[in-house]
Amino acid sequence: MSQIEVPQHTEYIFPTLEALVELGGAGTNSEIFDKVKTLMNLSKEVLTIQHLSKRKNKDGTVYYVEDKSEAQYRADWART
Repeated sequence: MSQIEVPQHTEYIFPTLEALVELGGAGTNSEIFDKVKTLMNLSKEVLTIQHLSKRKNKDGTVYYVEDKSEAQYRADWART
């Protein structure tokens, strides 16, 4: 059984810039990520791997949430 590899954070930088060019210089985060997914030819398998986000309750207890895919998290990082 092979492990699915999610592209590294830096691999999203140039596709993000290309997506912005294709979108005329601006777009919503969702529009940009949709273009990046297409430009990078990200598979369904890669897009289903979830990212665990660390959160804290008001009392300081820590919990984790799967609120986006790892690919989207890394693309968001590259976009910023």
